[in-house]
This record gives sequence, C-alpha cells and structure tokens, in this order.
Amino acid sequence: GEKLSSLQGKYDVYLKQMAKYNKEAAKLAILDQLNVTLLMGVSCESFSIFDGMICDENSLLVDSLSKKNLVLTMGVYWRRFFGEFWMGNYSEARRWATLALSYSKTTGPLVLKVLSTAAQGVIAFKMYREGKGEKFFNEGKDMLDELERWLERSEHLVKNRVLILQ
Repeated sequence: GEKLSSLQGKYDVYLKQMAKYNKEAAKLAILDQLNVTLLMGVSCESFSIFDGMICDENSLLVDSLSKKNLVLTMGVYWRRFFGEFWMGNYSEARRWATLALSYSKTTGPLVLKVLSTAAQGVIAFKMYREGKGEKFFNEGKDMLDELERWLERSEHLVKNRVLILQ
C-alpha cells in the first residue's frame, strides 16, 4: 500500500482542484482525507477550500443535513463509524452505524455494506464477550448470516470477513 503521508499530500493538491469545479464532490472526497488524517494523528487543514462556509466535519454534517444531502450525511456517519471502530471506540462506532442505517437500509454500494456489516459483527461479538448481554451475540450472528448470504455473489470481498466473525 501507499504511505498515508503520500496520500495526504495528494489530497491537499486534488481537493483544491476539485473544489474549483464541484464543491459538492469535494465535500464527499474530504471524508476520505479525514480518514487518512485520523490514522496519521494529524488535523485536516483542507476545509479552507470551502471559503469559510465549512470549517470542520461538524459544519460539513450541518450543511448536508440542511440541504437534505442524504449521500453526504450518510458519508459523514459512515466515516465517523469507521473512525471510531479503528480507534477501538466500539460503543460510539455502533451509534454512528445506527444513525447511518436509519437513513436507508438499501442506499450505498455493496463494498460499504460488506465492510460495515463485518465491523458491526466484530463490535457485537466483542460486546457479548464483555458480558453486555445475549442480544449482542444475536446481533453478531445476524451480521454473520448476512455476510454468508453475500458469500456466493462476492466471495473475493466477503470470505475473509466471514472467517473473522466465525
């Protein structure tokens, strides 16, 4: 894979170019940069491309909610879900997944559904092992069952995630 610092530099360049032509697309792209900066432990300085109208992820979320931009709102929620998951904040990750899923159970690409379903399964089984209740075992099993249904159609994407949950 590519070094995160190299990706960060590319985002700095390309987001500026993108914002000149399509600020809405730049709003979605900055979510990816937020993931990179989170993993690097640095702050994202690219919000300046929005000319002071959007200064951070919270104002990006407010903007998406006010414009009823479902794709961007879900993007923010999923970005927060994965960020919290990667940082080991599983209760908070679960909260963001619940919010994202409340918008639509069918919106979004299969890759995102596979990744989020697997991560939610890991969280549920972890919470069950921590003694938080049988409901978490059942939730984890539901996530595993869902992944197994997708296994035949997308083995290359799903197989390892099924093995993790088993």
